[in-house]
Amino acid sequence: MRKAPDERRTHLGRSVFRNTSVASIVGQTEWHHYFAQGELLEAATALDQALSVYPELDAHGFNSLTHPKSPLTELDLPQIALCLRYLSMCDRTAQVNRKIDSYWLKHRIEALYRLPNGWPFYVSNGALIAAAIGDGLNVKPTKPWSHTAYLSISTRSVKALTERSRSPQGVLRLEACW
Repeated sequence: MRKAPDERRTHLGRSVFRNTSVASIVGQTEWHHYFAQGELLEAATALDQALSVYPELDAHGFNSLTHPKSPLTELDLPQIALCLRYLSMCDRTAQVNRKIDSYWLKHRIEALYRLPNGWPFYVSNGALIAAAIGDGLNVKPTKPWSHTAYLSISTRSVKALTERSRSPQGVLRLEACW
């Protein structure tokens, strides 16, 4: 059930990053140095927006009845930043696309982006949903009890990125920003 922004209760009981500077978040994990501070700030804003609309959203997604609660925190900002990078390459649609769900798409993102050692960069379903909401996409749970969501992105653009990830030259290796 959606709550108005002034009625929301996140896992911290307040807006997630209202009293936190991105500078204090940066460096908390080994993954933060792959993203510019502006990207992490954008990710923090996206997460705050997502939790204001869906306070029950966690790392597993919506309605995680089969998993223990795993709140999205500042440690998830690199995942959200990576999802925002990916979504910026996708064409938008007016309505949610029922051919692509968030869990399937998170695996496409992991296939496209690799760490310098060749390993995939892990992305949670909830991080992708938070990025989509923060990016202004239409997001709709696939079913009332499901943890996945449909997003308003084009199948054609996702297919093009998926094809790119299938060749070694098409995979995007993350580089340290600072």
